[in-house]
Amino acid sequence: MNIDRDIKTIAVATPYDDEISELNDQLNNTYIHYGQQGKSYKNKQLKQDANQEGYSTANAVSRTISKSSKIYSNSHWDLLDAYESDSTIILSLDKNTLPDSLQVLEQKEIEAVVKKKAEERASIQHKIAENAVKREKYISQNQGTPSTETLGDRMIKTIQKEAKKNGFVFE
Repeated sequence: MNIDRDIKTIAVATPYDDEISELNDQLNNTYIHYGQQGKSYKNKQLKQDANQEGYSTANAVSRTISKSSKIYSNSHWDLLDAYESDSTIILSLDKNTLPDSLQVLEQKEIEAVVKKKAEERASIQHKIAENAVKREKYISQNQGTPSTETLGDRMIKTIQKEAKKNGFVFE
């Protein structure tokens, strides 16, 4: 079995990519760093976004879709994720580690900002999810037949071949 491991993944551009990219910018504006390393982690997140965009728009869009999912959580540096896990985080915050605009606010005001940003984030995530569904449909309808066999394709064929030798039947 020979598979060219150097074949690049084909990134399919869609009419939904620009909107998803714009939504990513909006999503990034909902992150509120906190803690000693919070600002550094937020900057790393933005750098990774830029790295993916440098590779391809489709790659950046895939990252955005992943970031908008429920499994993407940054409770160790993002105040919204931390608050969702434990609303008492507001009581123990070191205000000096927050963005400048929040350092002057009282706890109740910070909590109000967090709740408002959380609603905004949920709305953006919903829009990204809707566009992701449209994007996947577009790709499945317009991708065509791949010209080269992928590792996954070859593995499935090989497993089925070996299974048939051992009496398994595929329907």
